[in-house]
Amino acid sequence: MEYEEILKLDLIDTPNRLWIENIEPHVKLNKKASQMFEQNTIEGRIASVFIYNQLQKEILKLVLLYIDLIEKCKAYPKKIKEHNLDIPIGNIISYIKDSFQFEGKEDILILSKKLNATRNLLAHKMIRKYDSVDIMELTSEIKDAFEYMHDIFNEQSLRFFYKEINRLKNRENIRALIDRDTET
Repeated sequence: MEYEEILKLDLIDTPNRLWIENIEPHVKLNKKASQMFEQNTIEGRIASVFIYNQLQKEILKLVLLYIDLIEKCKAYPKKIKEHNLDIPIGNIISYIKDSFQFEGKEDILILSKKLNATRNLLAHKMIRKYDSVDIMELTSEIKDAFEYMHDIFNEQSLRFFYKEINRLKNRENIRALIDRDTET
């Protein structure tokens, strides 16, 4: 599919095109992470950190998809390359940090860095640095941090992205793209 056709479809059906194709595994993993966290055991906390970290990566990838769509609209008719989404969380966080301002951005960045730092400490330094008390303390806010980031994305950032996309749809060149017959 051509660049313009993809852009047009993304603009016409944004909520369905820029979303997780199958949300059910994410919902199940979120529930499992919550259950593991609530067990209040070292094993449960460690498991929840890794699950929440993966779920936050999926949210960050969605943020990046919306950023890319908005940047494409702003640059149109010039073509810009989308970000690769198959990259480490730290790179995604950097791309988001360097992007335009949007509602919830600062909180998402702070919480993402916190979640990722906790995961990195557990994954790379657990054997040398932590005992059971330290692990419980280190992970004590992980569930709340993820849930708050999730809420900010859903309640603030998505609202901003849809509002901005709708505003950009009114630009003359974007309107012409959307109205263009797909058979041309």
